[in-house]
Amino acid sequence: MIHRFACAAVVLSFPMWAAPPLQTVQVVTTDRMDLASGGTVRLTNSSGDLAVEAWDQAAVEVALVRTTFRHAAPKEQEQAQQYLNRIRISVKRSGDGGVDVATELPARNWLGRALHVPEDFDLYYRIKVPRNAKLVIRHESGAVTVDGVAGDIDARNRVGDIVVELPGSDRYVVDAKCRVGDVYSDFTGENRGSYLLGQRFASEGESSAHHVSLHVGIGGITIQRL
Repeated sequence: MIHRFACAAVVLSFPMWAAPPLQTVQVVTTDRMDLASGGTVRLTNSSGDLAVEAWDQAAVEVALVRTTFRHAAPKEQEQAQQYLNRIRISVKRSGDGGVDVATELPARNWLGRALHVPEDFDLYYRIKVPRNAKLVIRHESGAVTVDGVAGDIDARNRVGDIVVELPGSDRYVVDAKCRVGDVYSDFTGENRGSYLLGQRFASEGESSAHHVSLHVGIGGITIQRL
């Protein structure tokens, strides 16, 4: 017993040193490409927070903010910059005259992939598209918001919410479903449970109406009228 108390006293006598604070490291890039009226914008392999908003220009603008945190040592800051620069985004013309936006992430080792270890960075996309553009989104995880786009929308999100705000003056045919989560819509339609823990919302309309198809694995869907 004497030895136990003595060891405890020695352990408690060491001072508690606070770790130095981490500093934000960011890399921001912006790309721009013209888009014809009614053209399609395809977004693939994105993750993090994705915000798409309509604007009154015949072009697509893609801003990507990459963020991580490191200590203030110059070597760590430089390594962080190099690491973030490995996260690449390509903005290319597609065969049908649209714009393809694809994200290329740094390769991960097999153990990180098998254990689903979270990435050591945050991504935020801010994408501006013409109001009448068509959208095709294939998102891995994180929040997806679409604001003011009046063209057809086909969005998939594996894990995370989708929030869509549609111009109220246009007509839409909506098909929205969550495998695990809820669907809310300002539009008239049928809302029912389609899975054990999920919901599906569907509305009908004329063939000339815009089509909005939203699918989420785990998360919620909100469809609002502007």
